[in-house]
Amino acid sequence: MCNGSTLVKNSTPIMRYMDYSKFNSLLESSQIYMNGILNFHTKDQDLLEGEIPDSNKMASRGQFLKLEFHGVIEEISDNPEKKIKAVNFAEHFVCINCWTISKKENKRMWQNYAKDKNSVIIKSSVGRLRKAIAKGIRHVIIDKIKYVSYSIYVHTNPNPFSYCFLKDRGKFEWENELRMLVVCLDDDSTNKRLLSWKTLDEYYAIDFTKEKGIDHIMVDCDINELIEEVIVSPFCDNNFKNMLVEKLENLGIKAIVSNSVYDKEIFVDS
Repeated sequence: MCNGSTLVKNSTPIMRYMDYSKFNSLLESSQIYMNGILNFHTKDQDLLEGEIPDSNKMASRGQFLKLEFHGVIEEISDNPEKKIKAVNFAEHFVCINCWTISKKENKRMWQNYAKDKNSVIIKSSVGRLRKAIAKGIRHVIIDKIKYVSYSIYVHTNPNPFSYCFLKDRGKFEWENELRMLVVCLDDDSTNKRLLSWKTLDEYYAIDFTKEKGIDHIMVDCDINELIEEVIVSPFCDNNFKNMLVEKLENLGIKAIVSNSVYDKEIFVDS
């Protein structure tokens, strides 16, 4: 299992943009939804999510991947097919949840990640997030995404899971993402087939591109600890904020509810 590559300070401000249905689910369940990373491999999302940069497939600066399972160990160097297979195998067990590192609203974030008129931003911090999930049974890795040029960057971490913290700079650096990541090796529906191999020959015989990965998991969360402030969408209904304030009060959640700094007219010509 990989560890975060950087030490993110507890004081780091983070925000998460979400439609009200997802926010309401968080409130009602006191659980954070962690989406299977393979679900992002779709046309309307990130086809490069978790992929190996081209410059790593035949790297020459000591870059290799270390596959270790069932007591079988193989160090994979300068073999694109084997590297891709190792990372794809790892991705089948990964679930993620994404935040943006910022203390200010972002127009593009509203447009991309909170499209419903009754959407919200959760404002928090890395420290609050860590405390909010501290009592859960899952080991959650929290780290910044490293934005790299996929054509020239050489990644030297031998752990296949570490590629889940790389994204293409040109497409995604504007997101300034902080990522929660869980490796799930206890999901029977995913693992029965994928973890059944005992030898490298059996492992390489599996076409992981045709195997379904884990869909999602839920991580227990202290909502009061997590949420510092809730910002309502500039497009929201007139009564939405009042409803939200009342709902939070009824649930005993002490977070502030604020209006967006944006006026909806600023989005008209976008």
